Amino acid sequence: MITWIQKVFQRHNKWLFSLLLVVIIVAFVLTITPAGSGLQPGESSARQDDFFGINLASESEVRSIVLDAQVSTWFNTGNRVTQFDYLLDLALNRTALLAMADQIGVPAPSEEQLEERIRNNPKFAKADGTFNSEIYENFRNSVRSDPGFNEAMVHKALIEDYRIQKVSEALAGPGYIQAKEAREKVISDETVWSVEVATLDYKSFEPEIEIEEEKLAEYYESTKNDYEEPPKANATSINFTIANFRNSAAEELPDEATLESYFQKNKARFEKQREITFTDTEEENAEDDEITVTTLAEVRSEVEKAWVDEKAKSLTEVAAFRFTEQLYEHSVAKDSPAMEDLIKETGAVKETLEPYAANKRPANSFIPLSGLNQIFSLPAGRYFTDALSSPDGASVLLLEGMLEARIPELEEVREEAEADYGETRRKELFNENGEEIQKRLKDGMEAGQAFQELAENEGLETKSFENFTSKEPPVEFNRALFAQNNNLEPGQLSPMVFIQDKGNFVYLKNKEIPEISLESPEVETSVKSMAQSILPANSYALVSEIVSQERAKAAKANPEASDSNN
Repeated sequence: MITWIQKVFQRHNKWLFSLLLVVIIVAFVLTITPAGSGLQPGESSARQDDFFGINLASESEVRSIVLDAQVSTWFNTGNRVTQFDYLLDLALNRTALLAMADQIGVPAPSEEQLEERIRNNPKFAKADGTFNSEIYENFRNSVRSDPGFNEAMVHKALIEDYRIQKVSEALAGPGYIQAKEAREKVISDETVWSVEVATLDYKSFEPEIEIEEEKLAEYYESTKNDYEEPPKANATSINFTIANFRNSAAEELPDEATLESYFQKNKARFEKQREITFTDTEEENAEDDEITVTTLAEVRSEVEKAWVDEKAKSLTEVAAFRFTEQLYEHSVAKDSPAMEDLIKETGAVKETLEPYAANKRPANSFIPLSGLNQIFSLPAGRYFTDALSSPDGASVLLLEGMLEARIPELEEVREEAEADYGETRRKELFNENGEEIQKRLKDGMEAGQAFQELAENEGLETKSFENFTSKEPPVEFNRALFAQNNNLEPGQLSPMVFIQDKGNFVYLKNKEIPEISLESPEVETSVKSMAQSILPANSYALVSEIVSQERAKAAKANPEASDSNN
């Protein structure tokens, strides 16, 4: 990896390479304080897990960088991302890049540069691409009205994003591509093909399949791991519902300006279109639609209710978070009277979930899978998850126990095994049929018969595609078949290729390969295009490796802490 970076920066930005190289070597070589994966209430606050100056053993420090990542994502995409694993990964990458920015002295942007960044954000643009101040103000009002965020946090994230972008651009490098590679790409793009494709329908292929007990038993023995039931969690859900917090949220409605801003931002939810009657003319209906404008006064009650519900949703999330804090700070035992008292005090509702496996939602829960899956990765000694958002509010899961993975006996999964065996045998027969058809087609063509006639006699559907390139293939031509084109010479027939429930035979009628020199303008353009396309991947791969090396070194320095997080 270091060698690649050196080649890049020896040609460009030599001064920046020297500084970045120091930062990267430090990340790989320094002995790091013992580390774990982060959020572990119940551990001593004295434990250190240093990651570029951030103690990942501290919930508050991890929460801070994750919140910064969430604010950045909200500003840049317009989406309020809540998946913790995604945000933590992003937060670690941001932390590493900011550490590099500090080391090499990347300055903070000026206010003019920040303003330019805001104006160039596509999320705040009109249809013609120009800056829309109204959309931006709606975003600011959303921040102001959200109890979890403020404008200072957005300002901080913008400054960090600017510095991160500068380092990322440098890390990506110029993206060198050899002219020979670009020439091959141009030739591939400009080659002109003429093919005929014959297809055999798999859906209508229904051979008689006799399921013999001995064969079924052999199939089950060879595939029984496919029927393994994964470990399942027995969990209790402590639910903080919107309904239980609605009265608290309604105690203090927003002022008129804030409510108007909320209405404008969510206006589409409250629009009232006049019902069109069959007696109206198209002109009358069009005129009525044009003058139909819903105002806040007309839908105030609906708007206030929606605002209260969103406020109540926020309160449930705060309550769930504080619940976890109480469990942590007071070391509340799972089945203790103190736990029951805490549930009552916080207005939560206790619910026993059906046992569930990772990535499988129990029937009696609406918590997103990302939240439900937390129960399977709790560190040793911890029995509760983070506060988890759900459509009905927020929840905290308590682990009651785990059911071990098991492989059921054949009789328990007989119906499923018979269906799987039958489908496997059907595909085998379909492929055997395809091999026989290909042989008859090749024999017929060697005898001088036309491919299309032979294919139709086999009951295949045929289509002819003339004079096209890989850059602009016919709409009905499956791009996956280009792999067959490249392996054929004119007059040759491919084996049957199974794609999207069809067996495909490709007959190459002709191909015209262009003569392209290394000095051609097309190659020069291709070099630039290919180099530009690999820049983001270069930067991401490098930063991800730096983060992985830093975490691996910390885990090696303190294996006990690492084991407790697995």
